[in-house]
Amino acid sequence: MAKSKGPLTFVSLEVENVLRLKAFKMTMGPDGVIVIEAKNGQGKSSALDAFEMAMAGMSDAPPEPLRNGAKKGYVIATFDGITVKRVFRASKPPALTVTLPGGTKVKGPQTFLDALFTRRCLRPTKLMDANEKDQVTIVSEIMGFDPSEFNAEIESVFNDRTDANREVKRLAAVVTATTFHEDAPDAEISVADLMAELTKRRAHNDTIREKQTQMQDAARRIQDVRDEETRLITDGQRAAAEIQALKVSIKGMEADQASRRTDLASAKDETGKAQAVAETIRLDYEAMTPAKTNDITDQIEAADGTNAKVRANIERAKAKGVAAEAAKGAGALDAKLTKLKDARTAARLDACDRLAIPGLDLTEDRLLFNGVPFSQAGNSAQLRVCVELAIKGNQDKRVRVLLIDDGEKLDADGVEAVMVAAQTPKPSYKVIMTKVIAKTEDASESSVLIEDGEVVA
Repeated sequence: MAKSKGPLTFVSLEVENVLRLKAFKMTMGPDGVIVIEAKNGQGKSSALDAFEMAMAGMSDAPPEPLRNGAKKGYVIATFDGITVKRVFRASKPPALTVTLPGGTKVKGPQTFLDALFTRRCLRPTKLMDANEKDQVTIVSEIMGFDPSEFNAEIESVFNDRTDANREVKRLAAVVTATTFHEDAPDAEISVADLMAELTKRRAHNDTIREKQTQMQDAARRIQDVRDEETRLITDGQRAAAEIQALKVSIKGMEADQASRRTDLASAKDETGKAQAVAETIRLDYEAMTPAKTNDITDQIEAADGTNAKVRANIERAKAKGVAAEAAKGAGALDAKLTKLKDARTAARLDACDRLAIPGLDLTEDRLLFNGVPFSQAGNSAQLRVCVELAIKGNQDKRVRVLLIDDGEKLDADGVEAVMVAAQTPKPSYKVIMTKVIAKTEDASESSVLIEDGEVVA
């Protein structure tokens, strides 16, 4: 039996000092359905909770599972010779043992149990009490659809797209806040080139002034020579008078006159040369036109303002380009996000198709039945769906047990759904169902009756 991979038949459940139960024991009957009946607060739901703790562990268990005042308690579930026992002691962690036929204890007992059944399918009526978000989670797990495979990447892409859109808005604001100067040239003005041109023109004007000075110097030299010429003529005239008056010294005077004439000729020759140089300078001076510098200095003064406009235009063009690229990236992220969501939807729809429960549909945020929220369906309809989900989600598993709460709320169709689960498919399920009764006398003969945490014989 230990080596068999076939279904395990649930045989019995025994509980002592756990939750509201003081002493509880039940054995499955031949019809596969056990109804636990009790008035409110007597411990009937504790029987289901205890079985769930024994099999599924303590993830959904209360922090203190022991009955008030008890130091020790336990839950024992048996399946075809396999015994599952979870022991609770005050101030100590629960201890789990799984014993196979022949007395061999399983190593890693919780891992062993987890492979025997689907946790979400053990107590299907939890789906009816869950909120819409938890309903989606429960059914997704039963369907074998794990949206987390998509959600992490969708969230990442969504965050990237949010950041990209924020950057697009920021860059658009930068472009809007930047003024475009239509009167600015495409490129900045080179102040260095303007300074070079100004220096060239100033050097040209300096040359003109130098020529003017040279011309003035030449004119002064000519005047000096002419003054010397006048002086010599005056001296000559004076000498002639003296010659006339002093005929006795004519010869000496004539000699002096001859010398003066030679000097005069030399002076006239120098005067001609000076006049020629002066004429050349004058012609150069008159041929030269002073260069204008005002336009260059004006351009230099305006260059900073113009260049600021050019730089502003360049930065605005860059900002527009970056904004366009950012918008393109945001659009790509939009497309990727849509693709991921479509893939998640396709996977979900495929899982729904595989589950094949008529009228049941799962959206991203709610469970629907016949087009309305699952919670709005009748109790019996909800129960039928829960049972069918549990059966399909637990197929091929070895432990086939359904824990049904609040059986008193079931109508005839709901009861039939439970009975069908207990009979089909083969091998059938074992059903443990609770039911509230008003008084002890109302208990049915086939039920397990509980009073104050104990089974009434």
